[in-house]
Amino acid sequence: MWSREAFPLDPRSEDGSERLYRTGDRGVRDADGMVRFLGRADSQIEAPDERVEAGVIEHALLQLEEVAACAVVPVRASMLGGRTVGCAYVPSNGQALRTGDLPGRLAGRLRRELIPSRWLVLEELPVDRRGKVDRALATALMRG
Repeated sequence: MWSREAFPLDPRSEDGSERLYRTGDRGVRDADGMVRFLGRADSQIEAPDERVEAGVIEHALLQLEEVAACAVVPVRASMLGGRTVGCAYVPSNGQALRTGDLPGRLAGRLRRELIPSRWLVLEELPVDRRGKVDRALATALMRG
């Protein structure tokens, strides 16, 4: 089933009947006409052969008693195809937690390629003016 939001009319269509497809990818056209990929407009993480909602990974993390809050974001990496999964998280009750232990704790809950490989411990997650997790800022913090 398709929706008008996912398939809007193409304003460049000569007869007004052609449609565009909103993929959820963000990009910009360079001066030479090439499209440069800027990331996702939603919270999907690209895994091999599929896209996974960040919420699936976050749900698995929040099942761990040591994690009070988290934000899973894609992070650019020089290896692994140019992207990896990052996680900014807040430990429960200020518990000291070795981030090296987290991947092992997630092994039975998530496929290996969905387990974050970059971790950032925060006192609180960054939020935008609406009070929602600011994923762009979390991603910037992950890059350091």
